[in-house]
Amino acid sequence: DLVTGVQTCALPISAKIGDAVSVINAEGDMGAYGRVYVTFNLEYDATRAGGKVYGQGRGFTQDGYSSGKFTGYWQMTDGVITMRHVVQLADGTQNLDVVTFTPLSKELIVSAYVLK
Repeated sequence: DLVTGVQTCALPISAKIGDAVSVINAEGDMGAYGRVYVTFNLEYDATRAGGKVYGQGRGFTQDGYSSGKFTGYWQMTDGVITMRHVVQLADGTQNLDVVTFTPLSKELIVSAYVLK
């Protein structure tokens, strides 16, 4: 069963648009994970409005840090990018993350659901 999602806003700090892969770097406060820094690598499919997403993140708290890697898929609809991916954290925890990014307003929202 999915545990109730934790939703947080992050601030995109940079974007690099590429021919095959675009990269978004973001940071934000995410509850138990603390101050989180994450990199999203978006590969394009044939439509160039979706494809594979993969990356990793690090979270820092007063008690230490956590790290995780993720992979999944993204799509862009009406100028909003939605990424859905499974995160494998170093401690064995797995999350399902749904991330929405609106480039026009620079709003990036992460909804994390604990799977394991």
